Amino acid sequence: QSRAGTRPQTDRLNRPSAIRLEASPKINLIETVFFPRIKTKFNHRKTQSVRLNNLINIYPCSDDSTNTLDLKLGLLNIRSLNSKAVVVNEIISDHKFDFFCLTETWVRPDEYLALNEATPVGYNYAHRPRLSGKGGGVCVIYQNTLDISQKQCDTFTSFEVLSIHVTNPVTKKKAFSLFNIYRPPGPCSEFIKEFSDFAANLAVCNDKVIIGGDFNIHFEKVDDPLKRTFTSILDSVGFTQNVTGLTHYCSHTLDLVLTLGLNIDKLNILPQTTAISDHYLISYELRFSHNIYTSPRYSTKRTIKPSTALQFIENLPELSTPVSTPSDPIELDLLTDYLENTLRSTLENVAPLKIKRIRQKNLAPWYNDKTRTLKQTARKLKRKWRHTKLEVFHTAWKDGLIEYRNALTEARSAYLASLIENNKYNPRVLFNVISQIIQNQAGNEPEIPATLTSEVFMDFFNNKIDNIRQQIQPTVSKSNPAWLPSDLADIEQNTAVEKSLETFYPLPQLELEKIISSANCTTCTLDAIPSKLLKEVLPVIINPISTIVNSSLSLGHVPKAFKLAVIKPLIKKPNLDVTVLSNYRPVSNLPFISKILEKAVAQQLSSYLHKNHIYEKFQSGFRPHHSTETALMIDN
Repeated sequence: QSRAGTRPQTDRLNRPSAIRLEASPKINLIETVFFPRIKTKFNHRKTQSVRLNNLINIYPCSDDSTNTLDLKLGLLNIRSLNSKAVVVNEIISDHKFDFFCLTETWVRPDEYLALNEATPVGYNYAHRPRLSGKGGGVCVIYQNTLDISQKQCDTFTSFEVLSIHVTNPVTKKKAFSLFNIYRPPGPCSEFIKEFSDFAANLAVCNDKVIIGGDFNIHFEKVDDPLKRTFTSILDSVGFTQNVTGLTHYCSHTLDLVLTLGLNIDKLNILPQTTAISDHYLISYELRFSHNIYTSPRYSTKRTIKPSTALQFIENLPELSTPVSTPSDPIELDLLTDYLENTLRSTLENVAPLKIKRIRQKNLAPWYNDKTRTLKQTARKLKRKWRHTKLEVFHTAWKDGLIEYRNALTEARSAYLASLIENNKYNPRVLFNVISQIIQNQAGNEPEIPATLTSEVFMDFFNNKIDNIRQQIQPTVSKSNPAWLPSDLADIEQNTAVEKSLETFYPLPQLELEKIISSANCTTCTLDAIPSKLLKEVLPVIINPISTIVNSSLSLGHVPKAFKLAVIKPLIKKPNLDVTVLSNYRPVSNLPFISKILEKAVAQQLSSYLHKNHIYEKFQSGFRPHHSTETALMIDN
């Protein structure tokens, strides 16, 4: 006997070798015998009896569900974005929306402060303000990894609409269209007429459409005449209305999500406190069978650490010893190439190039411990109200959210004020900060067509320079400058100088170090090492650099490596046609050491002009303390 819960221990050798089954002679005349299988070690062969090489591998088809993409969309009637921009920024970041539609922004034309504050890092926005009167305005904030184009819609008198189209980056075909609508309360006859034409046109011209917004139609009322008429219009053109719950604080269903040819999932209506809006936040997902995000961008970077400079010096061949002065331009070119190759190979050993994916971080440097604590408190009160549905917790949540919003606004204002104060003498940083705050940041950088290759641009710019040179008249003789005005014809005779500038003097090493140290750390892709690293290791490489610069000044020859530049074509204005070559201007980026050579020459030229009092009187640029402001305020 075996105990309960354990298997009976049976001996394999004590089993009967055969079991006789009694069969009725009337049914079975053949005696049936059953032999149980006796397990031995010979039953399990270690060698395979099948040759797998003769079999064809059949791979299962991949599941399409693994290739799907879920886009998360949000909709909210914000009722004035101006005082709630920071909170909207938080909502988008917390929920990780791909698209966020806002109605009633109340942002006027040519005002971008609230829109810039509401747009997180890594997002862009499209906005259509109300051109006349107060209120209104529709906006869509979307991830900049999506291929988005904004299309101009017809203007309607009964509702406002903003249209954007999402393009598949692979097929270059339209994936779907998104329309954000706001209909103000008022007479409905004109709205029914205009919206029926609008919806019918969308159904004809588009396969996949999403329409979201505040329609101010009481869908919670079964017998509402406007609702029944609106529903019949949707049914006639094939649109589906997906919102079933209440979307307003006063128990109304006013915000709708309409789809054509698309199925949405996980639609949630999230009640908000009236401190944000009297409308509720609608969140839903849209599933696609293919990826509509643009391909991730990669860049090649080096990891430069504080210890990189010391490692670079340890691996660098001996360059601190004096280098023989080149006697001709060829030797100068060879010395320049040798220095660049040595620096480049040493840097490759210390900090090799690595391919890294470009990721955008949601930066909020003004976020501090106080705002973090207030945000956590507001969230706790929000969860408690949703759990209990008590008005006391709703009031507490509202007060906590208002306090958090005010603290966040104050922290951001204090951060920007400090940034402006610290850079009040740095116009470049100051203007950049002000531009990011108040100027339109919605425009994407125009993309250069693939047909305009680097060779096409180079030929165009070279031909343009050649044409300009051909149009310039041959140089007139110095004795008869007929092209000069009469009062400047005798400029050479009237200008008294002690002596002409015939040669450049070599720079002392200390003066050259001062020029390099004061130069901006602008790095070109042609540089052997980054300019910041060059300044850190300058004591061990100053000798060859000094030899190259002084030899260039004495020989009157610029090394060939210093004549190379990286040229980037930039569109002159954002609204110009990107396919026309004449709409681009070339911007060149020179190597760092070549700029040092230019600086050395410029200093000697400036010193000569200043010493002989032959500076241009009305010069308003490219000279210290002679900006355009100086020309307007002082010279005039």
